[in-house]
Amino acid sequence: GGLTATKKVQVDWKLCVGEAAVQIATTMNFSAPNGSGAAETNGQRAGGNGGGTNANASKLDIIVLAERTLFVLSESGHIKCQKKLDYLPTACHVFPMHPEMGDASPAHLLVADSTGSVMVYKGLQLLWASKFEEPPVSLSIARFGGVGGLIVGLADTGALGVSYLGTEPPVNVVGGFEGKELDYEEMDDEHRRLLGIIRESTSETKAEPVDVVQIRVQVPTSLDSGARSSTGRGGEMMNAGADEGGGAGGSAKTLTMRVFVSFTGAGTLENVQISVAAPAPVRCQQDSFVVPALDGGADTPVIIPITLSTPRGGGCIPANHTVCIMAGYTTRSGEPRSATCEVQLPLALFCTVVAPTKNASHKVTLDTNRMPPQLTGLFEEVVTQSPGGAEHAAAGNVITFQYSSGVDVTIIVSKNAGRFRLQSSRFEAIWLILRELVTRLHTYFDAEDAGPDQEPFKISFQEALPLQDFFGIVDTHLAVRLQHASHATRLASRAHQFRAIQKRLLMRFKDKNPVPLAHLDSLLEGTFHQINQEASSMETIQATLTEAQCTLAAAVQMILLLIQLRFDMDEAGARVLRAYIAPVVQDTLEQGWEEWTDASVTILLKTLLAKNGKDGGGGGPVSGGQPLVPLTDTSKLKKHISVVCERLARGGSLTSGSD
Repeated sequence: GGLTATKKVQVDWKLCVGEAAVQIATTMNFSAPNGSGAAETNGQRAGGNGGGTNANASKLDIIVLAERTLFVLSESGHIKCQKKLDYLPTACHVFPMHPEMGDASPAHLLVADSTGSVMVYKGLQLLWASKFEEPPVSLSIARFGGVGGLIVGLADTGALGVSYLGTEPPVNVVGGFEGKELDYEEMDDEHRRLLGIIRESTSETKAEPVDVVQIRVQVPTSLDSGARSSTGRGGEMMNAGADEGGGAGGSAKTLTMRVFVSFTGAGTLENVQISVAAPAPVRCQQDSFVVPALDGGADTPVIIPITLSTPRGGGCIPANHTVCIMAGYTTRSGEPRSATCEVQLPLALFCTVVAPTKNASHKVTLDTNRMPPQLTGLFEEVVTQSPGGAEHAAAGNVITFQYSSGVDVTIIVSKNAGRFRLQSSRFEAIWLILRELVTRLHTYFDAEDAGPDQEPFKISFQEALPLQDFFGIVDTHLAVRLQHASHATRLASRAHQFRAIQKRLLMRFKDKNPVPLAHLDSLLEGTFHQINQEASSMETIQATLTEAQCTLAAAVQMILLLIQLRFDMDEAGARVLRAYIAPVVQDTLEQGWEEWTDASVTILLKTLLAKNGKDGGGGGPVSGGQPLVPLTDTSKLKKHISVVCERLARGGSLTSGSD
């Protein structure tokens, strides 16, 4: 009633290839692996399935593209040949090489993989390959614009791509003229031009690009008017700094500088990252900025106001007085680049003029060959921006500066001779005032018109170098480093003990037969309290180490400046010395400033400051590539620095024979 019986479909043949078939295609005369006609090879490999080779010439080839293998089957279901694939196929397509020949045309095979590559096979031999942006899931051969043999690929995202493997031969071939005379001068010019291009491309020093980001900074000499209140996120940060030093009510001195960013190339740069690195104790309210779009060739640059602040109270002695602005960007071609700009901050941001003080334990005396000017004129902008600065500096020959940390530095000038004395209770605090005094004296006297018989202005330091004061700061820094390493070792030991006790407790809890804990819980609790104590001590010693690093960096600045003045060293020699005795202090658990400086000073003594006929004279290598050994005392470092000063005093030069 309504149901009809149908005959079951019978299977002529079946074959298990052991893999899932990705795609199945049929063709006539598929190319044989050895390059001969497919009909003959198929007949040989079919092994009697068709009865003879002449009958196989008209038989169909079945192409089965599996997950890892390419199979070629006969019409009767026998495997003619197979090829193991080393990629993951996604699609295939069979096409005749000569469509005008019909079924007699040999056929080639296209196979696409998961990476977007398309391979062309003649039989099982790979002939050529192409690349699509996205892996195609369907392939075909088409003709567009009068050009045949174009490979069309369709991706699973709907992206359609067309690839062309070959090139058309030229229709009109330009032949040479046998009677044409050779122009040897033109050939020489072309040869020289090509040599220049090759030389530029193989040169180690590449030319600077034209399309770059330029940074220009405008730093005002006067601070922002009024004290910044302690509201908002920036105010909270300043209050924290003021409270650490027992500061004055949370107010801070602020300075707003303007950064001009421009792009010299064409087009637009996107997402230009601007970073600001300010020296301690100066803080930047926002140290990173993002310029969404920077137009090239614009007359008006992008202006970014950056506010710097120094807490009134607390902080440390500044180890540097420059701020670094860096711009990181990516060109349109994907090349990462960066641009940097360093500017000096005004002295008024670090110091304030206070009432003169006379008691000091560290003193430095400078001699000049000119009558000294009034100190109020040299430091006019600092005096005018300090509360009561005019009254404090009314004497004219004495002026005292005070850092935010409360340390004072006093300058006393001789009325009858060009002599300046700088004194302070701390050795490292003198360096910034000394640097500013030397710079301002040179600016003041260089601006005057010197007579023909008058010698150039000169500043000298005739006293012995205060190396013992400097070495004392180095000893303190190394002692804090060793203490920090000891605390880190104890903390790691307690943490290892805590994990071991935890594992034993977990094993006891997982045991099916309950056993006594044997006071493991009490031991775990005690270890936990020890870890908390060590962590608190680690935080305290880390703050002490940071302060010792700033102190040492300022002391290095001080001793380098005194060495330059003591031995009348030019700027080139001073830069070389700063490269070997760096005023940048960075420490790790294994190595620190002492190890790096000792190694660099040792190289300096064996190269630029080597004795004649000794220490190798700087000719060969001076290091065997061995790792630096952590120092436990500074006696070796002190000796090396003292030897450097002795050889400089004997007339050694850091710029002889070097650029």
